[in-house]
Amino acid sequence: MNMNNSFVVPETVTTLKGEVKTVVELGPNLFDFSPYREIILPKTVRKINWCFYSCRYLLDIFVHPENQHFKDIDGVLFTKDAAELVAFPNARTGEYFIPEGTECISHFAFKTSHITTLHIPASVKEIGINAFYDCRLSDIYLDGRNNLDDI
Repeated sequence: MNMNNSFVVPETVTTLKGEVKTVVELGPNLFDFSPYREIILPKTVRKINWCFYSCRYLLDIFVHPENQHFKDIDGVLFTKDAAELVAFPNARTGEYFIPEGTECISHFAFKTSHITTLHIPASVKEIGINAFYDCRLSDIYLDGRNNLDDI
């Protein structure tokens, strides 16, 4: 861990046998209970498997701009086309507005999140299983819609 409490995921790692491997996938629970406030993903990552959900200090997830599969919008992890919100940093508090154009909220995307108010735009058509599991939400607003029939 460096002094500013960030972790930069490397593009490559060297195995015990001395082989250099490209980091293309982040496995489940990889960052569980980590002390990091910020995690920075390399351009090589193309698959993420629920690795941020017990990061109680995490405020931002940043992605290298040349990554072809993911991007961040103000420190929140999305697919490159911004159609899917993949992961929301757990330690953020207050209110969050999901960007218009987002179509899907991933499974467990807000798991253990500390935000209290969430605005979901009319563009969201799918909410994944346990998207809000164990989070602190007290208010959810369905901006631009009258009911849940469209989700």
